[in-house]
Amino acid sequence: LPPSPPPPSPPALAQQRLEQLCCYHPATWDLPAVLTWLDCIGMNQYRRKFTHHCIEGRVLLALREDQLKKDLGIGSLGHRSVLMEEVAALQRLAFAMEQKVLAAGERGEGEEEGEEEGRGRGRG
Repeated sequence: LPPSPPPPSPPALAQQRLEQLCCYHPATWDLPAVLTWLDCIGMNQYRRKFTHHCIEGRVLLALREDQLKKDLGIGSLGHRSVLMEEVAALQRLAFAMEQKVLAAGERGEGEEEGEEEGRGRGRG
C-alpha cells in the first residue's frame, strides 16, 4: 500500500474551512460560523469579543470600523483594517450570491446556467 498523504497544514485547513463557509450566504451565518471565519482569517484573538456581542452573519456584514473600535474594543488599527478588508470581501461574496439568485430567477426556477430548455413556456 502507498503511504497515506500527510494531513493538511493548518493554513490549508483554514482555507478549506473558509471555502466550506462561503458556500452559504454570510448573512445566514450563526455565531459558531462567524467564529470559524475569525479563525480562518487569523483573528481568533477576538473570538471572546464577537461572542460577547453576539456577532452573527447579518451583524458582521454591517460592521463599521468605528464599531470595531468603540463597541468591540479592538484598539489595533492594523487589526481593524484586516477585519474591515475581510468584511468587505464577505459583502462582495454576499452581493455575488444575491445576483446569482436574481439571475436564476429571471431564467426560471430549476434551470441550469446556459440551458435553453424551458424558455418560452406559457407563451402563446
